[in-house]
Amino acid sequence: MRLLYSAFLILSLEYAIGELSRDKIHLYKIKDVDFLNTKVERVCLLAEFDAIIVLTNKFSNGSNQEYSLVLPQDATTVGSFCNNKYISRLQLNFHGNSLIFEFARNKIDIEIHEATYCNDCNYGNWYLNQIIGNFSYMGDIIHGTSNVDQLRKGYPGLTNGIGIKRAFKCNKDDNLITLPIHIDQVTHASNGEVGYTDEWQAEIRFFLIHVQPFLVYKEHFSDPYLCRDVTASHVLVILLPLIYFAIFILFYRVKQAYGCPPKRMPWSWKGKMKTGSPSDTKFEIEESANIISGEFTSIQAPCYSDSE
Repeated sequence: MRLLYSAFLILSLEYAIGELSRDKIHLYKIKDVDFLNTKVERVCLLAEFDAIIVLTNKFSNGSNQEYSLVLPQDATTVGSFCNNKYISRLQLNFHGNSLIFEFARNKIDIEIHEATYCNDCNYGNWYLNQIIGNFSYMGDIIHGTSNVDQLRKGYPGLTNGIGIKRAFKCNKDDNLITLPIHIDQVTHASNGEVGYTDEWQAEIRFFLIHVQPFLVYKEHFSDPYLCRDVTASHVLVILLPLIYFAIFILFYRVKQAYGCPPKRMPWSWKGKMKTGSPSDTKFEIEESANIISGEFTSIQAPCYSDSE
């Protein structure tokens, strides 16, 4: 009983630790009016993030200084919406900053009217269309945007198209995703003057990103499109067929040059000498010697017939 009780305590502790670690990543659930425009709200966008925003201040002397803004788990989502004119938007507001992810889907021939959420349009692809950021740091208001072409240079997997019913998931163990934010305007908060945009750079570094901007079913992520870094297993999948092909070519060349190998190997000669006649044994040894010396190079037929 004591052993069972100890095992139960260990399992309970592991479960509690798992729950606590899971709560560190907040699941954002965006609700919007459904496609039938019945004024009933339903969850239509899901997102989880573990990321930092890195602002780089470039000085005239050539030196740089980085500032990191942690994307908090308690950000508000005022300004978010779903599938309005084929666009879903997730807006995170935190400590005077805002970060907007705009997702688009390929346009299809449906009548949306006033509805904002399409439950039956379950074909096509979605992609990350735009990122908009407004950051306040060191007395400056930094505004930046990145369009789909700029985002594709950072990570093409989010811009090439993902099945409309699927989520996207990636963490640092698979691949560290970094997306650029192009600085459009810098305003000094103290005097309202506009600064030079080339003095700043910005990017988002994701340690985890899990998002589904369309067709959320029962408030759960669907089958995710997983990003994967190039690993040894991928290299083996590519190299193994080439290795087999090289071995096949080598065997074919050796067969052309030396013919078929002896049917009985040298360690069987002793047994053959005990059971067979001396003339048969002598013939096999001579045949093997001729093959090794290359006198049977013209043999092109299969080594052994089916009847043997």
